[in-house]
Amino acid sequence: GGDGVGLRALSLFKSPRMLRLGRLVKRMEDLAQASAFRLLRLLGIILLVAHWVACGWYFLAETDTSDDVTWIIKAGLQDETRWEQYIASLYSCLLLLVRNMDVHPSNGRERVVAILCILVGACMQASIFGSFAVLIANFDKGGRAYKEKTMHVGVRMRQLGLPTTIRTRVYEYYK
Repeated sequence: GGDGVGLRALSLFKSPRMLRLGRLVKRMEDLAQASAFRLLRLLGIILLVAHWVACGWYFLAETDTSDDVTWIIKAGLQDETRWEQYIASLYSCLLLLVRNMDVHPSNGRERVVAILCILVGACMQASIFGSFAVLIANFDKGGRAYKEKTMHVGVRMRQLGLPTTIRTRVYEYYK
């Protein structure tokens, strides 16, 4: 009893379907690695843009020579370390980039930069959504091409009136 079940289970691993499944899994892993790299690259670009905007936001407040209240003063960060001010600036800019209205610019110059941040953030979000759409569309590109090719071959073989044995051999070749 038990040995027969084990032998049948082992014979499953020899079947051509399992081999095709193995190729599919490998192709999915390759695609996943490429997709992961694209996503990491996109995340790096987002962080770089956020860093640049945060530095500009900080620089704007730090170099203000007017009597206007800046975001640093409004947030009570004038006595904090530069690191604390940078983190607050990065946080504010990330909120602006995702169009969160919890950031309130304190003067006209900051409002102009905030508007620019919101516009850059809108472009970044469009880029992110577009990248995800492309990744999803390209996920099974090879599988679709294979199905389309076998469909065209099948139609042509039927048009030519080829015998079933030859059609079977052709399908086996494409598998």
